[in-house]
Amino acid sequence: MRYFSIEEANRMVPFLQQTFERIRFRSMELARAGMLLSQQGDRSLPGTPIPEDLADGHRRLRLRRDHLLSKIQEAIDNLTEVGVVVKRGDGLVDFPSRRGDRQVMLCWSFGEPAVDHWHELDDDFEGRQAILRPASFQRAYVN
Repeated sequence: MRYFSIEEANRMVPFLQQTFERIRFRSMELARAGMLLSQQGDRSLPGTPIPEDLADGHRRLRLRRDHLLSKIQEAIDNLTEVGVVVKRGDGLVDFPSRRGDRQVMLCWSFGEPAVDHWHELDDDFEGRQAILRPASFQRAYVN
């Protein structure tokens, strides 16, 4: 498992900001496509086969919905691959870290300029605390 230092996590903030801006935009587009499909009586789940006899506009809308969802999932998967824990799709992430001899989570939320909060493993956003002693958080790789 990868553990992040505060510096490593902070180096990712510009990338996270860009990624979640794209995710948020695509999520709005996805909601709009879902609303239009719903207005047409389409209750299909993303990824379900598209009938051949579906009108072109309806077909394009379903393809757009599926594409947007795929791009959102791809962006989240890319973050997960580098060790970031995506807590919410609107831009709440954790970075596994070490504080002394225990594992904790560094915490960042969309719009924040830096990673400057942390929380225990069994806490969440509401339980996060300000980072007062950055040197107490270490990076490491554990097999």
